[in-house]
Amino acid sequence: MTVGTPTRIAGGILAGGKGLRLGGVEKARLVLNGGSFLDHALAALSPVTSSVAVALRPEQDAPELPGCTALVRDEVEAGTRSSPLAGVIALLKWTESLGHASHLLTLTVDTPFFGRSHAERLASAAGPAPAYAAQGGDTHGLHAIWPVALLPRLEALLAEAPDSSVRKVLEGLGAMPCPFGPEDRQAFLNVNTPGDLEQAQRIAAAHHAAE
Repeated sequence: MTVGTPTRIAGGILAGGKGLRLGGVEKARLVLNGGSFLDHALAALSPVTSSVAVALRPEQDAPELPGCTALVRDEVEAGTRSSPLAGVIALLKWTESLGHASHLLTLTVDTPFFGRSHAERLASAAGPAPAYAAQGGDTHGLHAIWPVALLPRLEALLAEAPDSSVRKVLEGLGAMPCPFGPEDRQAFLNVNTPGDLEQAQRIAAAHHAAE
């Protein structure tokens, strides 16, 4: 099944990470090429989806959001360790509440080179099972498209095994890979450390110089 219109897909940005290896900085507020990481994520999702929400930890300070962007909170006790899938569940519940979207397209806020074309490719993989990005032998399970109808199964899987990895849960849901090529490698650069941030800044500067 292919979902061909944006009105059937909602977008979710996972921004609840603590950024410990970056000194506790909120990754959504990091700046690259004049825009925050959150700005880049919104630019990727907004043209492809009908509505966008940002998922945060319960105690996390909310960044400034455009008026059309919703805010949801992970359903875990403030300050406790949680799976990133807690954010996916919160976003799926929000998507279900919209009443018009059959799927949720998620990405993490710390991949600033994941753009509109990459979101469009994931959106084209919408079907009865989740689809996740796969590139260069790596699985990017939080860059994925999720059928809203599978929310009860996802909740049940995490209730049975709260410490399950994202990959394990995707396997339990019968998820399929959505392949990306070598040219898409930078799209999945995950900014977790100061070195990662420096690499992203070098890439952005090279892109700017080539324009």
